[in-house]
Amino acid sequence: MSTTFLLDTSPARSNYNDSNNPFRSISLRKLKAVLYTTETQSMSAAARQLGRSQSAITKSINEIEEKIGYKLFNRTSSGVSTTIYGDALYERLRSIRSLLNTAYNQYKAYHKSPAPLGQIPLFTMDISLNRIKMLVLLGRHKKISLVAAMLNITTRTIYLFVRELEMQLDLKIFELRPNSELFATQYGDYLINRLNLVFAELRFALEHIDKLAGKQTGSICIGTAGSTRPALVPKALIQLLNNYPQIRAETREAHITELLDELSRGEIDIIVTGTRAVENAISGRNLDKDDFMVHHLFDDELIVVAGAAHPLLEKQHLTYDDLRRQKWVLPIRSMPAGQLVKTILENLSIAAGVTKIGTNSIVVLRNLVIYGDYLALLSSHQTELERKQGLIAQLDIHIPNNKWPVCAVTRNNTQPSPATSEFFKELDKVAQDYIDS
Repeated sequence: MSTTFLLDTSPARSNYNDSNNPFRSISLRKLKAVLYTTETQSMSAAARQLGRSQSAITKSINEIEEKIGYKLFNRTSSGVSTTIYGDALYERLRSIRSLLNTAYNQYKAYHKSPAPLGQIPLFTMDISLNRIKMLVLLGRHKKISLVAAMLNITTRTIYLFVRELEMQLDLKIFELRPNSELFATQYGDYLINRLNLVFAELRFALEHIDKLAGKQTGSICIGTAGSTRPALVPKALIQLLNNYPQIRAETREAHITELLDELSRGEIDIIVTGTRAVENAISGRNLDKDDFMVHHLFDDELIVVAGAAHPLLEKQHLTYDDLRRQKWVLPIRSMPAGQLVKTILENLSIAAGVTKIGTNSIVVLRNLVIYGDYLALLSSHQTELERKQGLIAQLDIHIPNNKWPVCAVTRNNTQPSPATSEFFKELDKVAQDYIDS
């Protein structure tokens, strides 16, 4: 069985480009028939609520069942009941409806006299996925001509749709800049984020249905930053892919603020990093903390490390004065642990008089320690491999306030995909091993 693992894919994954997902060719309007039939347990009742004929509802459901290859409803003389596959799809469709309702509520906050919900097909699931894809691609690429070529449609088609939507909303979604690029307005950016999640939910729906049928397929994109890259994430990934070799896994390294943006759009599924980095990024950018769920994994710690030949390794009873006379290599403040390192060294009075090098590369930082006579304050977890190999060593000195909590971050407004749930289980096991060791 082959396993696909892509390292540090850039740009982040696109939810709307999955050619293997049959939902791509099914309109939201038809999927809405599944939603209402599930809630009413009756195709005729769903038809009345949607203002359609019962035959149209039946035809939509039959078409969806044929395309995905699974039966969604059991038909009886007294009505219908959902199968396990129908239940799985319903949960994702209900999430899509919630996402669009949230987008509508946010629209009302931007407009003094908002249009009624029923007059905006985008928010009532009465729109094609191709039209939603237009908006998502415009938000990503900003060039109408490029998006038209990608979708094999005319630029006029895109202009007309955007104009129609903005007239329905009486609100600008995009602004045209002098370089002929379209930039999303503040509300437009919020809306496009939610529309990205619509495609993510459809991808998760198929993965969930396949899992129920005994096929653990699908994909996961993991954002990593800082100390979680060397061992924690790889160990969890190896176990995940041993258990489910058909899962396609990707990792993405970027600054935490970029990773949070991509997580909110559904372009990555989970972030594994230091908790303080997440908290600082959310507060620093005025992000809504309720959009994210932070799961504590374990408490790492920052330790003083030196190259294997450093003279301080031979000295007994080290003091902070010994540290003050050394050369240091430090992460710059924008790196995940940069601010904490700065604070610790300032509290120990290891300051301007010491020769220091600042870097934003963890590889450069480690190599300066290994090949030079520099000290560094690094994560115990991050340096585990080099210490086992004898390339660097921990100095025997206590560093106060050196805890570095490690967490996993997921979206709070959608349920994780089956692949993400399985990865999180393995991540939690690896974290527990660190706690127990």
